[in-house]
Amino acid sequence: MQKKFNLYVSHVTINNWLRKLLYKPIKAKKTFLLREKDKNRRRKFYKMIKEKNISGKEIFFTDEKKFVLNCPLNKQTNQIRLDKSGYAEYKSGEGKLFEKIAKPLPKFPKSVMVAGGVSFNGVGKLIFVTGTMTSFSYLQALEMYKDDINRLGKNLYFQQDNAPCHRGKKSLGFIKANFSKSLEFWPPNSPDLSPIEELWAILVEKLNNYSFEDIDEMAKKLQWLWNRVPKSLCKNLINSFDKKMELIKEKGERANKRNHSSEKSNYSWKNNWNDNDKLERIIYNKKILEDMKEKKLRFLKRQLKEVKAALTEEKKRYSTENKKKIKDNSFELYKFFLSEEKKMYSLYNLRIKQFEDEIKKLNELKGKELFDLFSEEEKINNIKIDSKGLSSVSTNIS
Repeated sequence: MQKKFNLYVSHVTINNWLRKLLYKPIKAKKTFLLREKDKNRRRKFYKMIKEKNISGKEIFFTDEKKFVLNCPLNKQTNQIRLDKSGYAEYKSGEGKLFEKIAKPLPKFPKSVMVAGGVSFNGVGKLIFVTGTMTSFSYLQALEMYKDDINRLGKNLYFQQDNAPCHRGKKSLGFIKANFSKSLEFWPPNSPDLSPIEELWAILVEKLNNYSFEDIDEMAKKLQWLWNRVPKSLCKNLINSFDKKMELIKEKGERANKRNHSSEKSNYSWKNNWNDNDKLERIIYNKKILEDMKEKKLRFLKRQLKEVKAALTEEKKRYSTENKKKIKDNSFELYKFFLSEEKKMYSLYNLRIKQFEDEIKKLNELKGKELFDLFSEEEKINNIKIDSKGLSSVSTNIS
């Protein structure tokens, strides 16, 4: 402009006019790539849905999500204005101001993985995944999804995406045998079609409004929020599925139309406290179960060793030399001493046998039997939120 019209206009003036004439600039974001074969599968999926006359109200949508503790800062929204003295303090790298702006974050932040489902009638119970989700742990989740469908609507279609653990022979066999209805397939690279993806995004935004000291505190708040997902929000998200189907029917393109009504804060997120606020669903993969088994075996063997050491000390007290001394002093006392010795041996031998039997039984347990044992003995099912707020909770098995 300066060269063409010989006129100097500052960039501030240009930006001011652009703001008046145009909409607010939108920051570019990453999204998933849709290849031609992906679009074909999306069109095929649309045809299947329409041929079977399936609507979003008849589907139970499931998915997994990893929630990260203290998400990295967004440079566009986390901005702090400073005066000259504050800017000088920031540049010096000293004081609390530097820590506030240049917040140190771990290279590998802690996270918690959960699984869940949503339908027109509400959400299923949240599942906490310990370790990586494998075919073994996914079978445990499927058992829980079965209970959710029985509660929310027995005629619901079960939906899952194409994660490797979902497409295993055992997983598909379980679905065929235990779910009366399920979607034949789900198009790859199609998170835009799943209502639960939007629900995860809403929960992430809500969690970002809080500051958590550790992963256990965040898990507790996540469970609290999940239990209060409004049914009206679920209905809105499910209804958006049918609208998105119409958007992909011709070309299978990305359903860019977002469900903005689900982002509004006019839904009634209840704040009442109840007894359902507990981490009652926890699943494990084989590696985690084996680690827990080894930890418990070490504990039992340590206890057995302590009992045997205590028995050795007791034997010293009931030595032949002590018996002779007592017999020489009083025969009645000697008879009482012998009876006490008999009781002592009986008690210790019983405790030793109990520990040995438990160790033997634990060594023989594998897979599903091992999961059932720890589900009963070790699962956290009594940690609740009270009216005072978040209480301490540990999702780690001790």
